[in-house]
Amino acid sequence: GKPILNKNQVAGTCIAITDITRRKQAEDEIRMLNAELEHRVEQRTYELVEANKALEAFAYSVSHDLRSPVRSVMGFTKLIASEHGQSLGSDLRLLFDHIESSSRRMNAIIDDLLVLAKYGKEPLNAQPVNLNTLFSSVWDNLLFTTPHRAKLKLGNLPKVTADASMLEQVVVNLVSNAIKYSSKKENPEIEIGATETSEAFTIYIKDNGAGFDMKNYNRLFGAFQRLHGLSEFERSGVGLMIVKRIIDRHGGNVWADAKVNEGATFYFSLPRQREGNTV
Repeated sequence: GKPILNKNQVAGTCIAITDITRRKQAEDEIRMLNAELEHRVEQRTYELVEANKALEAFAYSVSHDLRSPVRSVMGFTKLIASEHGQSLGSDLRLLFDHIESSSRRMNAIIDDLLVLAKYGKEPLNAQPVNLNTLFSSVWDNLLFTTPHRAKLKLGNLPKVTADASMLEQVVVNLVSNAIKYSSKKENPEIEIGATETSEAFTIYIKDNGAGFDMKNYNRLFGAFQRLHGLSEFERSGVGLMIVKRIIDRHGGNVWADAKVNEGATFYFSLPRQREGNTV
């Protein structure tokens, strides 16, 4: 006949069934929570992408609309200064100088906004880039366009896979910043080097210039943020945001370390490209 279960066996079977039921209920709840979380993440990601697209379109449109009148102001002030500069009194001449410097700064901001919008939507053209060649070329060009006394110490840099045009913009921004912020030192020096791991290359640009207070670090890569006054160093406040956007698009990171009046070091990392992978 059929085996007869005693009370303990029956109780044990009931407990086991109850445990399985609870576990299944918990698993079902976890699956539902994960599904809900994934949906929220997808929705939030979509909203952020759309917001970024709208912001880029706005920046591009506004920049284009502003470019023409700003350049008109620059042209007219230059014309008046050249043709009537001798007859202008000192007060009026000072006002014209302010108009010229403000319009130049506005033009620089517009240019940077257009660059920022451009690098947000252009496709990456990944190719091998020799960083020693790139940094040397940028340095030589800056010697002609931005006369300075800084000495360069260039280490042995790796070859990376990246969009060459975008990476050149990163190098120009970081090196020109290093030149600018070390310009008031008696012996300005800029050191460029690299370290590497099995996962990524890290490039650093170190100067012995003005540095900055690390308590303001969270403002460093934001738009129109300055850690120094305009009277000390001119800048549009968009350059480092462009650097971050480009490096982010390459799957890398950008960060910095500094001490006031002792200099700053900026780092950016680029992932190694494994066979079959593209940027």
